[in-house]
Amino acid sequence: MLRGDRDKLDLIAFNLMLSVQICLDIASHVIADAGWPVARSLAEAFTRLSEHGVISSEIAESMRRSVGLRNIVAHGYAGIDIDACFSAATAGVSDVQAFARAVSTWANAHAG
Repeated sequence: MLRGDRDKLDLIAFNLMLSVQICLDIASHVIADAGWPVARSLAEAFTRLSEHGVISSEIAESMRRSVGLRNIVAHGYAGIDIDACFSAATAGVSDVQAFARAVSTWANAHAG
């Protein structure tokens, strides 16, 4: 499906990049609001959330992996791996959903 349609691949890759970037923005916001040490890399932001119980280590690991795909799309490193893009667009969506649920649950428990 994606191999023969560069426009679809570009649209899917861009939206994947955007969803990971939004998760990174949320992670950075939580870290800043909580006063935790600043993450030294994009991937470390998810580690920091895991260290403080916002997300599980499993969610942190999957989100750290997603940063690599985000970087490839955002910066055009060596082109897009079609299989990785397809996998992220199908199975990877559940990782973003799990991240959103975990952060929402944590935020509701710490609202005040």
